[in-house]
Amino acid sequence: MSKPRSRQFAFQRRIYLRRLATFAERLTSRWVCSASGRLAIVVFSVATLCPITVNANTVESVRLLNYTDNYGNVRIRHHAGFDLPDPFIVKGHLNLEGAALTRLPNTLTVAGNLNLAYTEITKLPRWITVGGFINLNHSKVALLNPGLHVRGDLSLIGTPLSVLPQRLTIDGNLYLGGSAITEFPADLVVHGNVYLGGNSMPTIPADTQINGMIYY
Repeated sequence: MSKPRSRQFAFQRRIYLRRLATFAERLTSRWVCSASGRLAIVVFSVATLCPITVNANTVESVRLLNYTDNYGNVRIRHHAGFDLPDPFIVKGHLNLEGAALTRLPNTLTVAGNLNLAYTEITKLPRWITVGGFINLNHSKVALLNPGLHVRGDLSLIGTPLSVLPQRLTIDGNLYLGGSAITEFPADLVVHGNVYLGGNSMPTIPADTQINGMIYY
């Protein structure tokens, strides 16, 4: 296939997917429920005139096209009216700041940064991998997973967290302003700095590893 035809096909395909996303955006919850049972939603492709069977998870994925840019970033800053697919893989950043979502999928993979600031989410997924920072500022998250590895900064400013999990590793900085953290676990590893943000100095066991500085 020549390059002009390939570009035209790719353009037509994206236009089609955008229209399909608009259609999925208008689906009622009853339709989505039906899609997860015996009935399936059937959409006909204008380009191929072939029927495409769309299951519940595909419907959610198609809906997300309206919130995804060309770089694989997903941004939902308001009530989207649907749950995220499970598993959910984001090739770029996932920005849910202020979104009215109350839960995340059990399996979440984000190649870039994860922003959950000002959300009603109370806990992280059971299986979570994030390639950049995790921002939980002023969220309702009250519990972090044991063994969590944050490959950037971890910001817990204004969260209800009172304890840090065991085996927490942070490759960047740790921000604690306005949190209720009063003690660090012995196996905590912070490769950057710790910013208390006006909090009292927590109890730090001798085995805790902080490679940077501690700032009030």
